[in-house]
Amino acid sequence: MAGRPELRMTEAEVRRTLAEAGQHMVVATVLPDGRPHLTVVWYGFTEDGRLGFTVPADSRKARNLARDPRVTLLVEAGTRHGDLRGVQITGRAVLDDRLSTKLEIHASVAARYPTKPSSSPERVMGRRLAVIVEPEEILSWDHRKTADSR
Repeated sequence: MAGRPELRMTEAEVRRTLAEAGQHMVVATVLPDGRPHLTVVWYGFTEDGRLGFTVPADSRKARNLARDPRVTLLVEAGTRHGDLRGVQITGRAVLDDRLSTKLEIHASVAARYPTKPSSSPERVMGRRLAVIVEPEEILSWDHRKTADSR
């Protein structure tokens, strides 16, 4: 965060925060009229560590990203002011329809969230698109780093 450098996370802290199981991610895409479209998704990682999620191929998110790949993501945690921490990623989304990519992300999501395993992930992922995020800017904050936050 620009105004409070003492709250910034290191790269390792950002990676750990994003890797925490059970986090939700807010995804902001751009509607045709320029307004933001916000949704919440479960997310995971490809085998090479890229952040990603899947969306129904006919969803508003998919249509927005196909038209305009700009995306902003937010992962946050904490319930009290002194515990608040978050990572905001602004970048470009790459839509990937390859089954192998969709299954990589699906496996990561399934390992990170308490969900009933799909009996046919290939069938489910066949109707979805993978969204891989290419970060351009990462902002972070961790209120636990300040003495006055306790």
